[in-house]
Amino acid sequence: MSRWLTCAICGQRKPVGIMSAQAWGRLELQPDLEAERPDLRGTTLHACPTCIERHPDWNDQLHRSLGIHYGSSGELSAAQ
Repeated sequence: MSRWLTCAICGQRKPVGIMSAQAWGRLELQPDLEAERPDLRGTTLHACPTCIERHPDWNDQLHRSLGIHYGSSGELSAAQ
């Protein structure tokens, strides 16, 4: 069984390999995250090298698209 990395921005899929996994961006969401969608808790999202290059703020874009933002304490919280 092979594992795949899927870009959360463009949907590109690549098989997991040592070199490919290092080039991809990784955004880990905490298990206790307050989010509109409970299924996001503890999830790891990835961004492909192309999207990282095209969108230097890719992690902020993912947070916004999921309704998650940084609160005044610096911790992630769900958008109200």
